[in-house]
Parts: sequence; structure tokens; C-alpha cells
Amino acid sequence: MAGFELDRDIMDRRKLPDQIFDIIKKMILSGRLAAGQKIPEESIASSLKVSRTPIREALQKLQQVGIIEIVPRSFARVVKLKPEDRKQIGEVRMQLELLTARLISQTASDNDVASLRKISDACLVLAEKGDKAAVYEKHSEFHLEMARRTGNSYLYDMMKSIDVKVQLLRVSGYVRAEQIIENLSFHPRIIDAIACHDGEEAERLTMEHLENFYFTPR
Repeated sequence: MAGFELDRDIMDRRKLPDQIFDIIKKMILSGRLAAGQKIPEESIASSLKVSRTPIREALQKLQQVGIIEIVPRSFARVVKLKPEDRKQIGEVRMQLELLTARLISQTASDNDVASLRKISDACLVLAEKGDKAAVYEKHSEFHLEMARRTGNSYLYDMMKSIDVKVQLLRVSGYVRAEQIIENLSFHPRIIDAIACHDGEEAERLTMEHLENFYFTPR
């Protein structure tokens, strides 16, 4: 549990289970808890100096977003994705991303474009430094920011949900690190199309970008 702790200063503003939810999610998506591994509830409770009740509430939320599974009256474990999940998750994400590209191209302001460029530039800098974990996080941030800036809250919520599965694919080894880093060059081109309000080109680039992740051999 080293490196993860509760922020006591915001305890009144955020519920304890929500903070624990974030901590366990980071443990999983960072690879500290592997696919299929049992969640060490006792160890987490002891390290965070909390009772088992908020731990269990956090686990219920993690199960709802599909990152863990709870065996009734037994234990919780990290979801282990199957090889075929890569294609199925890709099919769903592709449609959400194409819709995102089309919608944001219609309404993008200079501020929207500037925000996306800032994230894209940061992602490329992290890639040059070789910080793969940070690249993964910033890569997700870029795509979620695109969805958020469409102004469609339902689309954004669905993107957040599928993003968890996408990150699980990476942790499970179904999406290679090289594939993510090699395809970062698509982000500036997608932004250029959005800035020109060219929805057709933004969709085309998005499709090519994501096909490399989900529909090409690893």
C-alpha cells in the first residue's frame, strides 16, 4: 500500500468510500493488482486505518464500473479480460469516439482546441521521456476531454465507463505499449480537423487511430 493514502483534509467533502475507490482503482490500473488477483481487503483496511465497511462500499462501486468482480460471501478480485474482449470493447469504443469526433467538430471553440492541444503536447513530452505509465493516463485524458467538450454529459459518462475497460486491456497485455505511443501522432491531426470544423476528417483520423489498437494483430 506504500504510495497510497487517504487525504484527510478533504474527508468532509468526499466520502471515504469514494477515496478508497480511487486508491484501489489506481492499484489495479497501475498493475499493482494483477488481472484475476484477489483484492487484499484486510491489508488495505489496515494500511489506510479504516474499517472494512468503506472498503466494501468502494468494492461495490468498482464492481459497478466493471473493474472487479465480487464472489458472494467470499472475496473480490480484479476482472480478467479474455482475448476476444479486445475486439468487443474496441467495437463499442469506436462508435463512441466517432460520435465524439463528429459532435466536437461541430461546436469546438478556440478554448476547446487549446485545451486539447495542451493535453496532446504533454502526452508527446511524456512519451519522449519514456514515462509509459504517465503516457497512458494522459492518453485517456485526451479522449475523455474530447467527449467532455462535446457538452453531451451522457456521451461523457459512457466514455468514462468504457475507458476503464480500455485501461484493463492495457494492464492485461491485450494492447501493447508500443501501439499507444506510436499512435500519439494522430492526436495533433485530429485536433487540426476539429479546429477546422471538419467532422468527416476528424472521424476518419479517429477511426484509423483506434483501428491500430483493437483490430490489428498485436
